[in-house]
Amino acid sequence: MALCVSACNLALKVKDGDMAYQLKHYGLAAELYISEYEATNDPQVKAYKASMASKAFTQVNDLENAYTWIVKRMSIDKSLDDLPQLGKLALSQDELSLATRVYDQLYKATNNLNYSKQLSYIERLNYDQEQYTVVSQDYNTEYSEYSPVEYEGGYILFSSDRPSERLLSNTYTGRYPSNLFLVSQSNNSVFLFDDPINTDAAEGTAAFNDTYSELYFTRCVSIDERDSYCRIYQSQRYRGQWSDPKPILFFDESINVGNPAYMDTDSVLFFSAKVTDNHQIYYSRKMDNGWTLPELMPESISGPYDERFPVVEGDTLYFSSNRTPGYGSLDLYKTSINSQGLWEQPEILSPPYNSGGDDFGYTTIQRRHRESSDRVKTVLVASNRKGTQGLDDIFLIDEYRITVDPSSISDVERKYKTYLAVRVTDSQDKSKLEGTVTLTDRKGGRTQSNLKNGSHITELNLDGNLSISAESYGYFNNTVQLDVPNQSSLNADTTLNITINLDKIEIGKEIVLENIYYDYDKSNIRQDAKPSLDALVDLLQSNPSISIELASHTDCRGDEDYNQDLSKRRAESARLYLVESGISGTRIQSKGYGESIPINSCSCNDCSDDQHQENRRTSFKVTEI
Repeated sequence: MALCVSACNLALKVKDGDMAYQLKHYGLAAELYISEYEATNDPQVKAYKASMASKAFTQVNDLENAYTWIVKRMSIDKSLDDLPQLGKLALSQDELSLATRVYDQLYKATNNLNYSKQLSYIERLNYDQEQYTVVSQDYNTEYSEYSPVEYEGGYILFSSDRPSERLLSNTYTGRYPSNLFLVSQSNNSVFLFDDPINTDAAEGTAAFNDTYSELYFTRCVSIDERDSYCRIYQSQRYRGQWSDPKPILFFDESINVGNPAYMDTDSVLFFSAKVTDNHQIYYSRKMDNGWTLPELMPESISGPYDERFPVVEGDTLYFSSNRTPGYGSLDLYKTSINSQGLWEQPEILSPPYNSGGDDFGYTTIQRRHRESSDRVKTVLVASNRKGTQGLDDIFLIDEYRITVDPSSISDVERKYKTYLAVRVTDSQDKSKLEGTVTLTDRKGGRTQSNLKNGSHITELNLDGNLSISAESYGYFNNTVQLDVPNQSSLNADTTLNITINLDKIEIGKEIVLENIYYDYDKSNIRQDAKPSLDALVDLLQSNPSISIELASHTDCRGDEDYNQDLSKRRAESARLYLVESGISGTRIQSKGYGESIPINSCSCNDCSDDQHQENRRTSFKVTEI
């Protein structure tokens, strides 16, 4: 018999687990997969149903059941395809011995360096439990509590999808939309945050300025019961009353934006947005007339992984990422601004701040520091780690100062590894490109590797300058330089994330060379024109397969035949410069167009000096790849 689910006034006959999963009704999918598992004796069918039940439970953050069902699946046969899922879920349940065996098997079977990195990370997961206390907070429920932030008056603001008398649950998922709640640190009493912040939409993940007079939070408005659009809203408090929230429109409505974090000292708002395939962290500065256009954080922070839930404390930025290696799906990282004003390479936090589950929403509780001279800090972290009551819970972590016996310190120095993750994309639409990546070290050693789904990851056994070149058919090659840190300076395994954007080659498209000027009535190359021509030399050297037409144009003033001859001599002069710089003359055709192809449409007598200057140009176009 088919189960019927109502969504958006459309009755859908859900026939099996696969259909429920495709409709994103993951809770129902898990139930159906289990029923289908129990109803068959076919080992292959049982393996498939158990695997999908595990994936469905993972989608709703029920990691304990997800682990149970992936173990059932692997008990039927040891499929390599499901080993990565088993490894992640073994970590989520702190089954470190099993996780080690799984990743060791994966590395031996695939030689994938990500699995080697993961093994190395698992080796360092043990920590001195006497240094920490980890306590699930009393206000956690069977629902989801997450993203705590400190609020004035001894309160904590947090997000939760617990039931509320004023809100209706989603008939498709059975869950309530999340809202913002306050909890008193003195007696754990919980109540909804002020109007008009909470609505029938979903509100969550908030941040304040230093005086608690400005609030930034995420609001997601449903377009149907499965999908919604998320925006960051802002509100100001005046005489104790919060103003009607207004959205900050950083991107168009098709892009989900959320997880705000505000750096008051510089009036900078950090947030997460899914502009391409993954969530990345952007920032915008608050000006008198509004917000600046959003800018992507450096590649070391916003790489080819999901980067979410930024939190600002002083000049330190905490965020969560699923980058490799890691403990759970989302792990907490931190970075800070150095003396040169640049962001440092992110550093993964140690357990127990990170766990086998998702860990996010790191918040230091300042006022508790005075309770004990041995207490280093008190932190709130949201997590779905083992032992949670609901999907996500808030944990309080006290870290204490411990005395180390100098005689117990080992003289063995741990050697950490450096990895390089290169992502190659189209410079316009940011789509991933296939092709090759070539690494050239400072001694001239070269290694070339194929891109897999636009990415390449490798372990680096060098330091100093590294040249990274990316090639993809139909695109101009591009080369970037990277300074690889010395291994002795590392305090953890480090991944250097680089994105290389390639420009598409359009046959016949004119590309103007900037700052190519000639003396009046002359065709010789001036000194100030050489840097632009040298850049063209570099382009042709790094793209040895292309041929070009090098063209010169004049403005409309003067005799037409004279201008035609002058432009021809100037184009040929530029061509000879390229040839003398080592470019084969067979790849370059020079042509003078005189005044026949102006770049603007003004009539000759009405053109301004700037418009005449635009018309006097040297350009090139690709004629053959």
